[in-house]
Amino acid sequence: MDAIDEVLPQVDVLVSTLPLTPQTAMLFDRRRLDLLPARAGIVIVGRAAVFDYTAMREKLCAGELAGAVLDVYPQEPLPVDDALWSTPGVVMTPHCSLDDHSAYLEGCLEVFIDNLVRFRSGHPLRNQVDVARGY
Repeated sequence: MDAIDEVLPQVDVLVSTLPLTPQTAMLFDRRRLDLLPARAGIVIVGRAAVFDYTAMREKLCAGELAGAVLDVYPQEPLPVDDALWSTPGVVMTPHCSLDDHSAYLEGCLEVFIDNLVRFRSGHPLRNQVDVARGY
């Protein structure tokens, strides 16, 4: 993270899967988005509040970014009159970036059943939220 500002000018595709924490909130603000080259594309499948969507939209409209694939939005569902719907270079998905629901469901059930066994036997659970980290 200490070198993010030095790396951004070299980026071709920025993919964000970040959780929303105090450290990631608005991490990609206008100043950081301005560091990206015009050839760069953005893919956001993590939390929307990590990005300044207004600045990103303005840069897309000005041709200062190549495009964006968005699976999350500042407000969900995104209002029908939101400017993102008509922003050039944007591909929008309905917050369903997961493409294999059967494998996902099977994995969730596996973790749930394992955690149930762990809970009943007094062992630590898998995949616990670390409140201090925010995820």
